[in-house]
Amino acid sequence: MVIKVMDYRASIQEVIAGKAIKKFFANVDESRVFLVLTHCDFEMPTPDFIGKKLASIREYSGLGIPQSNVILFSNTKESLEPLIPKLKPGSTMNFVENLEQMAAEIYDDLP
Repeated sequence: MVIKVMDYRASIQEVIAGKAIKKFFANVDESRVFLVLTHCDFEMPTPDFIGKKLASIREYSGLGIPQSNVILFSNTKESLEPLIPKLKPGSTMNFVENLEQMAAEIYDDLP
């Protein structure tokens, strides 16, 4: 999930993305989901901001992204380097069988 660091409130896009990840993968492993905060070259997020953003995503979408999976992108290749060792091949996540129906349900469940 990629969002701007200046987005203090949970956006509808964040909620939809979180719900989609939770619903579209039959056995999502939340430890393999990442939040990339962009524009960190303009404003570095505080640990409090990151914690509240993760809590907001969990509350509104049900997706729990570990704080260790937050990547602070500052428009440089080097700022993405912490992500590389965390990407592992051989994922066992599978799409759910009734993907179209579940996609429609996401929009029905939105606040």
